[in-house]
Amino acid sequence: MSKIRKIFWTVSLVTIILIVCLDLFYFGFKNTKARECGNAIMQSCYELGFAYHNEIEGVKKDTATALKYLEKACNGKYAQGCQYLGMITADSQKSVNYYDSACDYGSLDSCYTLGLLYENQTMKNLSKSLSYFINLCEQNYKNSCFRTALLYSKYDAPNDIKDYKKALSIFDNFCDKNDYASCYAAGWMYYDGKIESLEKIAKSMDYFTKSCEGGYVYGCYSIDMHERELKKFEENQRLCDNGSAEHCNKVAYEYKRGRTVQNNLTKAA
Repeated sequence: MSKIRKIFWTVSLVTIILIVCLDLFYFGFKNTKARECGNAIMQSCYELGFAYHNEIEGVKKDTATALKYLEKACNGKYAQGCQYLGMITADSQKSVNYYDSACDYGSLDSCYTLGLLYENQTMKNLSKSLSYFINLCEQNYKNSCFRTALLYSKYDAPNDIKDYKKALSIFDNFCDKNDYASCYAAGWMYYDGKIESLEKIAKSMDYFTKSCEGGYVYGCYSIDMHERELKKFEENQRLCDNGSAEHCNKVAYEYKRGRTVQNNLTKAA
């Protein structure tokens, strides 16, 4: 009987220890963070709000309580609190306001997100978008320089933003640093006729080749597309030489467009 009693007390003791440990781990986190938040440690307000929102650290999901702590963190100028509120808020304008606060408080991720938000169709403001990307580019943040160049190169950008030479300069600079997406983009600046050059097709192929050899698959696609278009042009030229007016018109169009072959307005006439 004493042996059974010994086993019983051993199991009971282990159970009590586990309960105490769990209580310290789970409830300890919540109480500690709440106390620290009450003492104006804004990181703790954010962490507790995040825990309530995502049901982690043993904290049960409670959206209202999560928002209360996240708002306190944001109002206390803790950037991650504002950024997270921007991520989970359904109202687009409120979301922008939160990201704006987070950006002001030093979150470069939020500044970048604002650049993207102002670039899209729902909140389109390309001037604002450009200002965010330029500022981030000056701080060498992620691919903000690439985004800056993309805005400069947009066909539909207003004239005070559109600047093909600046775009090419940025793409060229990063292509030299083996950013193969930039090589590809520089190639399209020539291929699409945004940058005029007597060797624009050769230049575009050089850029596409570098991007392709660097593993950027769209550079390879562009080379393949050009080769197919060139074969089609050569076939149209052959049929034109044999007297087909329809194919002569197609040849003239390509000389005017200047993508498959170099521009030649005399032959386009």
